[in-house]
Amino acid sequence: MNLDLPARGETARWNGGTWRIDGLGETGVALENVLTGEREQLRLAEWFAGVEAKVIERRVRPLVLHGDRPRKGAYMRWNDATWRVCVVRSGIISLQDAATDETGSISLKDFQAACYEGDIEMVSAPGAELDERTRQILSIPITSLPQSVRKPVEKFALFFDAWRNPGSFFARHKPEVPEEDRVRPRFLSQKYVEPFLATVAEAHKVSPPAFSTWCKWLTKVERAGGDIRAVAPRHDLQGPHKRYMNPRVEQWLSEAVDKLWLQRRKNKKNKVYAALLELVSKWNKDFPGRALTCPSEAHVARWMREEVDQYTVARRRGTKEDADRLFRQVGKAPEIKCILERVEVDHSFINLRVKDDKTGVVLGCPWLTAALDKASRMPLAAHLNFENQSIGANLQCLRQAMSPKGFLHKLIPDLNYEYPTGAPETFYFDMGPDYVNETVKRIGLSLQVMIDYEPVAMPEYKGGIERFWRTLKEDVIYGLLGAKLPGEKQVAGVDEDGEAWITYSELYRRIWEWISLVYARSYHRGIHDIPLRVWQEQASRTLPRAVPKKADLNVLLTRVEKCKLDVRGVTFGGLTWTEGPGAPLNHIMRHPSFREGMEVEVRINEYDVSQAWVINPFSRKDEELKPLLADYMRGLSVFAHDRILKNTKKPELGALDQRALMAAKQRMRDQEVALFEAAAKAVRAGTGNGKVGSQVAKFAGIGQQAPAGDSLGDVLPATQDDTPEVLAAPLADVPPVASRVKTQAARPRIQARSLRNDN
Repeated sequence: MNLDLPARGETARWNGGTWRIDGLGETGVALENVLTGEREQLRLAEWFAGVEAKVIERRVRPLVLHGDRPRKGAYMRWNDATWRVCVVRSGIISLQDAATDETGSISLKDFQAACYEGDIEMVSAPGAELDERTRQILSIPITSLPQSVRKPVEKFALFFDAWRNPGSFFARHKPEVPEEDRVRPRFLSQKYVEPFLATVAEAHKVSPPAFSTWCKWLTKVERAGGDIRAVAPRHDLQGPHKRYMNPRVEQWLSEAVDKLWLQRRKNKKNKVYAALLELVSKWNKDFPGRALTCPSEAHVARWMREEVDQYTVARRRGTKEDADRLFRQVGKAPEIKCILERVEVDHSFINLRVKDDKTGVVLGCPWLTAALDKASRMPLAAHLNFENQSIGANLQCLRQAMSPKGFLHKLIPDLNYEYPTGAPETFYFDMGPDYVNETVKRIGLSLQVMIDYEPVAMPEYKGGIERFWRTLKEDVIYGLLGAKLPGEKQVAGVDEDGEAWITYSELYRRIWEWISLVYARSYHRGIHDIPLRVWQEQASRTLPRAVPKKADLNVLLTRVEKCKLDVRGVTFGGLTWTEGPGAPLNHIMRHPSFREGMEVEVRINEYDVSQAWVINPFSRKDEELKPLLADYMRGLSVFAHDRILKNTKKPELGALDQRALMAAKQRMRDQEVALFEAAAKAVRAGTGNGKVGSQVAKFAGIGQQAPAGDSLGDVLPATQDDTPEVLAAPLADVPPVASRVKTQAARPRIQARSLRNDN
C-alpha cells in the first residue's frame, strides 16, 4: 500500500467531486470541496483504503469549468447588488454581499428560474483586471463574430474539451490507445502537455498550439471566468474580411474536383488547378469585358481541404472498405457518468391521428422531438409538432430542454416535485440535415455547448433515446387503440373507420404525464436504478450550469439569413425590416468599411417574422429591427409567408405592397377557416373523418410554439373534467432498488398498464 501522506493544498477527486486537502491531523484528513465549499473528514485508514481501491484519485488538477456555475468564490449580480458564493450545501446557495458583507441565500431551483428570467447574471469578481478588449469580446455572442475570429475559438474549444475531460476524449476519439499509454496531464508541465495536445490535434486533424500559446489561452479563459470567447483575436482590427471566390469559378472548381480529384486515378491537386486555370482563361478570352480572376493554387488547395468531405475523398479515391476502416468507430463507447454531460436529441413519427382542440377536425399524424439525459435517462424535452424533421422543431426542443418546466404544473396538477432542467455540456444528434447545419453549430458555440454526432446509419450510438421511443409508444400511444377516456368532453376515442384519435393538447399532456409520473419514477434496466433518483442524487453533489436567459434564447434560437442592405432596409424572401431602436442600419451604412451591395446577417424568428435582429458586421452585436409591413408580418411564420406568395396573383406579387399581401393573407385565412368548418361539419354529420392535413395545421401555426418556462405555448391547460382518473391516480411508493432488481416486477410498461387498468 502506498503510504505517501497527503499534503496540504493537494487536490484529489472523490465521490464525484474535486476536493482540496485543507489539513492533516490526528483525526484524519480534512477535505474541502473546490466547487461547493462543503467540508468532509476522512480517517487516515479510509483515505489509504480509498487510494488503494482507486476510489480516490490523487494529485488531480482542478477543472476549468464554465463561468456560469455558482461555485464557491464565484460572483453573481442579483437584486442590484453583487454577491459572492460562500458555500453550496443541500441545494441552498449561501451568499455574501461583496460591498456590505450582508448574508443571504437562494435555492438552486430559484437560482435557475431567476437566471432564465434574467434576474441573476454570473459576473466576474469586482475589480477583476479584464482589459477593455476582453470585456468587449465577452459582450458579443460567439456566432456573431466573423469567421476569421470565430475559427480560433472553435479550434480552442476542441482542445479545451479534451483538456477538461481527457478520459471522455480517449474513449470517443482514441479508444484503440491502451490505458497505460494514454497521456493525462495532471499539471501544466511542458513534458506532459505537448504530447497530449499533439494527440488531440491528430484526432481532430488540426495543428496543435505551442505550449506557451496554450498557457496564455488557459490564463485568458480562467481570468474571464471560463468563457472561451476570451481567446478570440482582435476582431476590430481584422474587420469583416474573408476569402472570396466568384460563384461561377467556384462551380467550375467543384466540377473539376469531382471529375479529376475524386477518382481512383489519384490525380494530384495541381491537375485540378490547371483545369480551373484553363476554364478561366477561356472565359476571359471569350468575354474580355467580364473577365474573372482565377484564385491562387494555395487558395484552391485550401478550398479542397475545407469544403470536400474527407470520407468522400477516401471512398472515391480508394474503396468503401478503406474509407470505413479509416473513419470507423472502434472500442468501447464512452461511459457517461454525470448528468447533463450528454443529452441525446431525436425525432420520431407518432402514428396516431390528432384532432384540433377547438374544432375537433383531424390535423394528421404528428412528430415528437425529444431530448434525453444519457446518464440518468431523464427526458428533458418532448415537443409535439407537425413540422416533420425540421430545424424549427429542433430549436423548439432545445429551448424546452434548457428552460424551467413550470408549465408542467399547469398540465399535470398532481405533479409534486420540480421537474429537472439545465444547460448540458453536449448535445448529441444523428446525421440528419436538421441537425448537421450551420444554425445548430452556431447555437452550440453561443451557448458554449458541444455539438456531437453519431456515425452514419448507427442508431445504436444513441441507444438511450432509441429505447425511450419504444417504451413511450408501447405505454402511451399503442394503449389508446379502442380506448375511450371518461369525462363529459371526449378527448380520445376511435372513429367509425376504426382508427384511434386524440386531441392535440390531451396527447401533449398524456405524454408528459407518463414521463413525469411513470417513466421518471420507474426502474430502468439500463442504469439499474430509477431516473428521477439518479438525477436528484447527482444534482445534490454537482453544480448545474446557469440556464440561459429567456431573452437570449429568443434571439439565439433563430434562423440566420444573409440579406442585402440598402436605403429601404434589409430584405429576405419578399419581407423587409427597417430601422429599430438606435438606428443600427444607419450606423452600418455610415461605417467607413461599408460598401454598396454589402450583405449582412439577420436573425429571423421563423414563427413570427415581425421579430428580427441584424448582426452588426463591425461591432458584431445583435440589434433589433422593425418590420416594414407590421400588420402583415405580425404573428406570421416563414412557412405561411411562402404559401401566401405562391397563392398571390402575379400583378400583386410584383408590387408586394401591404394591401396586396394583406388581401392574399386574408384569402388564405378564409380558406383555412372554410376547411376547418367543412371538416367539423362532416364530423358532426357523420359523412367523413374531418381530416384537413398537417400542412393546414402548419399554416395555422398549431404545434409550433413549444411550452417553456411558465408558458404553455400552443397547448391548452388541463381541467378537472379533462383529467382521466386512471392517469391522474397517485403513484405507489417506489420500492428499494435492490427489491426491484431482484423481482423485475415494476418495469415501466407493466406499471403504465396497471395505471390504465389494462388487462
